[in-house]
Amino acid sequence: MRQTFTTVIENEYPENDQSVVATLILVKNEEGINIRISKEIAEIQSGGDVQTISEEVLELDSIDVDILSNIRERTNTWVLSESKAAIFEQFENIEGKYEKTNHGQSSRRGLSSNPSRATGGRTEYSSDKMRFSIAEEGIAIEFPQDSDYIGVTIPSAEEVGYRPEDRSNADLFNKTLFDFFQLRLPEHISADSSELASPERGAVSQVERIFDRFGAVARQLSERQRDRAPLRINDEYDVQYILQSLLKIYFDDVRAESHTEQHSSVNPRVDFLLETHSIGIEVKLASESMSEKRILADFAKDKEQYRNSSKVETLLCFVYDPEHIIKNPPELESDLEGVRPNLETHVTVSH
Repeated sequence: MRQTFTTVIENEYPENDQSVVATLILVKNEEGINIRISKEIAEIQSGGDVQTISEEVLELDSIDVDILSNIRERTNTWVLSESKAAIFEQFENIEGKYEKTNHGQSSRRGLSSNPSRATGGRTEYSSDKMRFSIAEEGIAIEFPQDSDYIGVTIPSAEEVGYRPEDRSNADLFNKTLFDFFQLRLPEHISADSSELASPERGAVSQVERIFDRFGAVARQLSERQRDRAPLRINDEYDVQYILQSLLKIYFDDVRAESHTEQHSSVNPRVDFLLETHSIGIEVKLASESMSEKRILADFAKDKEQYRNSSKVETLLCFVYDPEHIIKNPPELESDLEGVRPNLETHVTVSH
């Protein structure tokens, strides 16, 4: 199984922003699990050129399934925790090696098949001990060296410096481990699966990732070259139009304006329904007429309507607020989020 993680690290000067691409490969064989993590850090230069700064590779051979299961459980615990306190776990009797190459000249992705000359030298290290950690900064697999550790760290966020609360890479890492066990090692999954990551949780993370990036997508669509007409968002239907297209990236069955069961005289109709995952999506475009007070009232009404629906177990409320109508988005999100009988609610405000 292969999974790629990407991160943009924003620095004080845009021309020094960095791009991080890490790839995790998991392979099951008769001896155990082989793990390979490669990572490339590049500098985004003016004009869009990308210059590779360093490359790292960490390999673990024939890791015991119990070790990977321990890592999976620690990762899941951290993802589900509220405090996001760092978790560390040390393992022995493993076969691992680590290499790092520092580059001194450009290695533009997609433009050349020749690797850059390593003017900064290469670090090579092997060990029979390993430390796994997960924290807000990232997910790390490291080897002890003297009084320190060396290894590969995958940043927890897709954008460092933009949204500190973004932990989408950590969510994806967690889901990747869960999927690997589901596909390759189902007999090693704990019977208490209710406390483990699930495909439903993964689906929620995928939708929330789209919410988080919606503003960037909308801004990109509003800027076109060669005298082409841009796509501008004028009302809530435009928001729904773009959102439905983005949802198709992850989900085949996206039902628009789908009716759920009728309760009393109310026949609720959700903006989008991902029925396979029991996820309902409600969309709002903040404006002078769609004020924060009205959004609160509408979403509160939605929560009550869908609370007894067998089709909606998780309600995801999305507010696109390009004009910054909502003065305190975290307060709005906390006022509406929560778990009530038969319904879990999440709210995202995006600019």
